[in-house]
Amino acid sequence: MAISTRASGTAEAWPGARVRSAAAIHGLRKLARNPGAAVGLALVLAFTAMAVFAPWIAPKNPNLPDVKNRVLPPGAAGLMGTDEFGRDVFSRVVYGSRISMEVGFWVVFWSAIPGTVLGLVSGHYGGRLDNVIMRFMDALMAFPGLLLALAVMAALGPSKRNIILALAIVYTPSFARLVRGAALSVAQYEFIEAARAGGAPDRVILFRHLLPNTLSPLMVNASVTFAYAILSEAALSFLGLGVPQPAPSWGNILADGRKFIYDGAWMSVFPGIAIALLVLGVNLLGDALRDLTDPRLRGLDR
Repeated sequence: MAISTRASGTAEAWPGARVRSAAAIHGLRKLARNPGAAVGLALVLAFTAMAVFAPWIAPKNPNLPDVKNRVLPPGAAGLMGTDEFGRDVFSRVVYGSRISMEVGFWVVFWSAIPGTVLGLVSGHYGGRLDNVIMRFMDALMAFPGLLLALAVMAALGPSKRNIILALAIVYTPSFARLVRGAALSVAQYEFIEAARAGGAPDRVILFRHLLPNTLSPLMVNASVTFAYAILSEAALSFLGLGVPQPAPSWGNILADGRKFIYDGAWMSVFPGIAIALLVLGVNLLGDALRDLTDPRLRGLDR
């Protein structure tokens, strides 16, 4: 494998750039031909736009009660009807997308960063440090994810910040183990040995050589974690340990609607559809990223 250095300069930089550009163009073309990727991207962008422009999309204040218009079906009272307090369900679903997208983003962020660092350190140094880090990750993974999140939320109390912290703790081990495995695989390549022989410091090997070669599985795992975070937030809010009332979380809307499942099914149906569509979009986009970044599936020979 050719190693690009400062001394080699232009001679090797331009061919490498051309190869990367050709691979990027090929990947974008393949992504455009994938109908699942198009549907997933459209759904994710639609919910992102809904979250960003919620004040302009929602026709009413999501927390404003109207006792004269309680439990009215979709129609003149509102696009998705009203709930037991007369609040507009459509407005609450629109604002609920903000909470779900925010929780999903920050859970991925705060689980990916420590998980990636721990995985890189564990895979690079090995030995006793690797054993200590991985056994701690195994201890966290020994608990069912939702049960561990419930325990953390019970200890810290229901709030959006605490639910992000709880879910970040739950999903950090998956990033750590994934990055460790990728780092152990990449560490056997000749360019890593060349970097060590050239006296490159550990931080350069970790973040300049190992990290870029773990980005493909990281992106796929991030999309999966995002979807799981949305589902977990809805589940915790449904159980009363997530975002506290009267915040228009999709889980809270579902919890309120279950008491009227026979007389006002629309209270639960519409937030349930929103959760299903967003998770579907994220999963379709994650599958497309996997096909795009996995060299065994993308049909490109190195």
